[in-house]
Amino acid sequence: LKSEIEKHFELLLSRNITIKIIDQKGAVHECKPFDYTKINKNVFRKEITELYKTNSKKLRTKKVIAKFDPPLKLLLVISKDIELNRPPCIVIKGRRVGNIADIEPLNSINKLTIWKRGDLIGHCDATGVLELTPTRKDFKKTELSKAFCNALLDAEDEILNYIEKESNTDAKRNMKKLENSVTDVLRKYI
Repeated sequence: LKSEIEKHFELLLSRNITIKIIDQKGAVHECKPFDYTKINKNVFRKEITELYKTNSKKLRTKKVIAKFDPPLKLLLVISKDIELNRPPCIVIKGRRVGNIADIEPLNSINKLTIWKRGDLIGHCDATGVLELTPTRKDFKKTELSKAFCNALLDAEDEILNYIEKESNTDAKRNMKKLENSVTDVLRKYI
């Protein structure tokens, strides 16, 4: 129960709200928000202050349809050594409601390379933008939901750069180890 509360109400817990659970033995367990900086000190943050729709595909013009103050916040962290299998999610009013990869209108070619990675975690606060369907399993298809997906698509290049920068150092180190191992085997063989 503690882990489910921490997972689904992470942003609420980060607002200095304390939830304590007392088990059958009388032990008290305090729910705490997830600390992303324990995974990686370099956190990707992006604030989205306005959403737009494409006014003309031919002329590549955009029309702002909504401005936000406070802005929508996207927070992502990549783990350098473990897979957490906790994909980036959508948060509405402080409550986790679904994974970003599961948003149907998000037509991204990077769903596997970004949103479904096992080593990338985080959330995007979409309060006031996305509306849940009555089943709470999907989002209503509105002009704002399309604009939200466009904003995520626009941020993907920055996110890919962050992923490459943060995971590249380990890849180079691992490739160097592999290279050294192959060189040692070849030396012994020759």
